Amino acid sequence: MKKHFLSLCLAVALLVGFNLNASAQKYYVKEPPVVHVTVKSAKPSPSHKWVADEFAYRGEKYEQVPGHWEVPPAGHRKWVPGHWVKEEGHGHYWVPGAWK
Repeated sequence: MKKHFLSLCLAVALLVGFNLNASAQKYYVKEPPVVHVTVKSAKPSPSHKWVADEFAYRGEKYEQVPGHWEVPPAGHRKWVPGHWVKEEGHGHYWVPGAWK
């Protein structure tokens, strides 16, 4: 019984690790795209937080996703903006923003 439990735990750990790795795919570009500044509209309610402009990799390039107001998910209060990272020998990739 203990042997089967340990095998099951190992299988779950491998699957979780594989999924985390798959979701952390890096798409490199020579230079980050030009940022077009999004002007904030009026805040819809006191509970809304500003989600800053993001970039999404679509096709073979990054496209800017304009900032917008959003109600934070339960248990989260702050939006941490995404940012570009330069990796020597590869180029730049986008690290998405996230709720904290």
